Amino acid sequence: MVDISKDNFSGVFAPLADESYFAQATIRDGVVVWPNGVDIAPDAMYDEVNGHKSGITA
Repeated sequence: MVDISKDNFSGVFAPLADESYFAQATIRDGVVVWPNGVDIAPDAMYDEVNGHKSGITA
């Protein structure tokens, strides 16, 4: 699991701070995406899950 609850959501990621908006995430072509087009790359999430510093920032 990737926990980004402590991240600072700003800029294009700002809507993700709202739990109801965050819950609108879908998977498109293997990528987690939200209605506003924001996504989190699968390789960054893989690194996070495996304890690597991937630089996931929100």
